[in-house]
Amino acid sequence: MPTTLDGLPFDLLFNIASTLSFVDTVNLGYTCRQLRCFFHEESVCRRLTEKFIPYAKEARLAQAGEITYRDAAIGVSRRRNAFATARPASVCVLAYGAGFIYRQGVVCYITQDTLRTLNVHASAKHESVIHLPSVINQHITDCSHSHHDSLTLLNYSEDIVVCLYETGKPESNAWLFAINVLDGVFLASIKVDSTYKLFARNNAEYLFYGTHSEIGAHGHREWIIRGINLVNGEPIDNTVQLVNFVGSEIGSSISFEIFENYFYALSNQTSFNTEEVSWSSFYHCYRFPVADACEERVQLTDRRMWRRNHVEGPINDSWTDLRLHVEEATGKLIVVESRREWQNAGSSSKRTFYTKELVFPAVCKPLRLDGVDSSAPDAEFPTSEETNHEDPVDAYPDEQIALEIIPYEKPEYVRLRKRLPRNYHEEADDHSAPNFILGKTKLRFYNPEANAHLDLVDDPEYPPRGGGYRLKQRLRLRIGSRKLCPPKHNKLGFLIQPEPDEAEVEDSEAAIAGLSTEVFRALLHEEYKATGPIRMWPPDGADDLSEVLNPLSGDVEGAADERSVIYMTGSDTKPRAIVLINFDFAINLGGAERIPTSPSPQAEPETSAQLDQKLVLERPRHYKGKGKMKARLRSPEGQAGRLKSTAESCWFLPEEKATYLTIQQGFDLRRGGGGGYT
Repeated sequence: MPTTLDGLPFDLLFNIASTLSFVDTVNLGYTCRQLRCFFHEESVCRRLTEKFIPYAKEARLAQAGEITYRDAAIGVSRRRNAFATARPASVCVLAYGAGFIYRQGVVCYITQDTLRTLNVHASAKHESVIHLPSVINQHITDCSHSHHDSLTLLNYSEDIVVCLYETGKPESNAWLFAINVLDGVFLASIKVDSTYKLFARNNAEYLFYGTHSEIGAHGHREWIIRGINLVNGEPIDNTVQLVNFVGSEIGSSISFEIFENYFYALSNQTSFNTEEVSWSSFYHCYRFPVADACEERVQLTDRRMWRRNHVEGPINDSWTDLRLHVEEATGKLIVVESRREWQNAGSSSKRTFYTKELVFPAVCKPLRLDGVDSSAPDAEFPTSEETNHEDPVDAYPDEQIALEIIPYEKPEYVRLRKRLPRNYHEEADDHSAPNFILGKTKLRFYNPEANAHLDLVDDPEYPPRGGGYRLKQRLRLRIGSRKLCPPKHNKLGFLIQPEPDEAEVEDSEAAIAGLSTEVFRALLHEEYKATGPIRMWPPDGADDLSEVLNPLSGDVEGAADERSVIYMTGSDTKPRAIVLINFDFAINLGGAERIPTSPSPQAEPETSAQLDQKLVLERPRHYKGKGKMKARLRSPEGQAGRLKSTAESCWFLPEEKATYLTIQQGFDLRRGGGGGYT
């Protein structure tokens, strides 16, 4: 009698589970009750968690004893599957406000004259409240305030919110300040000379902000980075100018992050000028320790960190997205980029999503070499012998265009590399799913762990259901995903070993990737396929869900991570709705299968009625489309002077009930409406 899988001894099943992937092991536990009891057993789930997802949030909670390892493994699996299959766990209107920022699972938003903070990932039922006029009156005193003053949320991290306060004309001054929203402690403030493309990043001890305002030796603008010590509130004496760092659009051509006590600056651009002869494109990344920020400590990645070759086809730069992402499996920082390309110079373009591990050479040469500005024309950068290059530069190809190189130009050439299939994801050619122009695509995001891409699109019904000619806004998710195919096997059922293909090339590229030739060849022959057609959510006819997703019509700006999508929609002339689409089954904001819809937004109760300032949204030109919104502090009297405040000496107000509990507009889409991981 043949032995079935569920009849094997525990030890043998445990060894089998150790060779499977994370997805296969979890899914195998859903095939029958016997295997469910085994594969969802705590010791098996602990091994799964520690091997495949040690840096996920769920793993940290399990290590701290707040949840079980079974909850962690199943929670990650369900979250990724929900994202990839367009099946959110819940959706609701969080609040109404003038501006918001969403990072680390926390949404900060401005409503009336208060800054409110809600921990979405923790299913918080209360919000911390900061009275902004009191903060400004007490800590920004060397200027006159007026109804033209405005406030911009720049960053949130480690319970700290960074804001930009700008006064109106004729002074037009600007201050950067940071507040700990957990206990209301004012940490630091500084007057900034320039706000051109201003950004801010921080951890618990240091705040760094930068502007694209310095002029380099080549005559082009460069980024200048300044810092503040949040422990003592004092500015850091040293500044860091990112010499030869090309790119100006955050989120498209550059990205800034603080990770493990290092400040990172990433660019996908190579040259300030248009090059007549160019073959290859590269990533460039600078970093420096936040505790010792100076130009002498700036490190550069290999300058030949290959990105693409131009022979792969032209790029539509309007669709390019660039960010840094921390892998849940390794805890390493990787580059995530999406590009719309006319591949092989074809007649149609398609999007491809790329990932690449960020690796710094064993020996990093400083930004300024031997006291000489590395932006100078004669400055020499590290060679492969000096820094053990990841991507050595090849000799120019034997092509006619190589004869057109101008003497002072130094175009770089690297032969076309072999990308591992796991490191690129092509959007499926699904003719049944609608395509959307850039103007109708409000948010784009790629989730490497779920192997899925997400777009928030405006897909109005046509013709309008109520008649007429005006199309009504209808925001929907457009999600495509893929999965790993099983290994190839022959007719007898034996696995087919991949044949060497250009063995010498594979040997060199395996060394570049830091893998053995056998492992590189096996990974090179992995195959992925789409899990199905591109999915649109909510489906046609789901009017109740559409009402929640579109409480107001107007401009849309949003942010996303691997668990949630949060966006703001509405007119600039009044508070806009902040909407949450959640894929994490452990997040429980409602607790009911059906959360009844509220009356109109105007009927929203004012929980801080004692405060008499009003905020009106104003979108400045240089922030347009970048997810940053200004809130204008408008005095009722419309006169200059100190902002009117009822609590000037105390800006940290008692916690209040979360606004979404008052609005009561949303759906819990989990089966049974219960919370938790299972």
